[in-house]
Amino acid sequence: MLHDYQAMKWQQIVERWQIMNEQLLRAASKISSQTAERRLTVGEKSMTLRFLVKDYVDQMLHHLRHIGVDFS
Repeated sequence: MLHDYQAMKWQQIVERWQIMNEQLLRAASKISSQTAERRLTVGEKSMTLRFLVKDYVDQMLHHLRHIGVDFS
């Protein structure tokens, strides 16, 4: 409700999602190996930056498969 997505066309939502994720991938590709091992806390869970990025990508792939995107 806050972002009023319900008033947007589905294609607009998908386009914005794609652009945001492309930017996240560009940023993630610049993370050095040393930086990737830094620890951070999300909620009460401690993890490395490497884990956070990988987990995010895994979740996005899961959602894409769920809506029928085929990666083969």
